[in-house]
Amino acid sequence: MGKIERGERNVTFLNILRIAKAIKCMPSDLMIDAGL
Repeated sequence: MGKIERGERNVTFLNILRIAKAIKCMPSDLMIDAGL
């Protein structure tokens, strides 16, 4: 997570889905918060 937050690593859509599932939110919520 830290590398993604620092911009050292790109995140794939599959990983966005996994992260959203882990924190119990919609993938779109993560993308909106990121300005996408």
